[in-house]
Amino acid sequence: MRKRGSGSPDELDKVEFVRQQLWNIQKLSSDPKHNVGPDQVGRSIKSGPAVARVVTYMDRHGLNQEAFAEAAGLSSRTLRNIFHSHNARRATWVQIAKAMGTTAEELLLS
Repeated sequence: MRKRGSGSPDELDKVEFVRQQLWNIQKLSSDPKHNVGPDQVGRSIKSGPAVARVVTYMDRHGLNQEAFAEAAGLSSRTLRNIFHSHNARRATWVQIAKAMGTTAEELLLS
């Protein structure tokens, strides 16, 4: 849903893109066998703001990258790569959000 008079067209397009990606996350996560075709779900979502939220969360909870990566079920190398590129697969964002006690939608859109 677009808000009238707020944000540039580019920003609004990005929000719509992320909303579509999140819909795909829900579709993927609701399928226990992850039997979703590659044409239905793209590979990754890039979000600098989500990375900033993860870093803030880690700081507030006194976690280093290794400890947070373990809590999220990721390797510390994967987490470093996400912090560097701001890019991760949808399922990885879901894991990170769960470790933070939130949803991928909240993490990526708030």
